[in-house]
Amino acid sequence: MRKKIHEPYEKAKRAFAGLGITYNHIGAIIGRTNTSVQFKINGESDFTISEVDKICKETGLPLDIFLP
Repeated sequence: MRKKIHEPYEKAKRAFAGLGITYNHIGAIIGRTNTSVQFKINGESDFTISEVDKICKETGLPLDIFLP
C-alpha cells in the first residue's frame, strides 16, 4: 500500500460522484490514467495546479472542492 502524502480529496470525490463524473473522465481531462487519478484523489500523490484548473474548467466545479 502506498503512503498517503495528504488527506484524500473527499469533497472532490463527493462532487464527482454526485455529477456522475468517473475517474476515467477526469483522467481524460488531465491526460492521466484511471490509476493515476485514483492515487491523486486518495492522497497518495497530488494534483498539480494546472490539472486542477483543467478539471474545474471542464466540469464547472469550483476550485474549493480541492481545498481541505
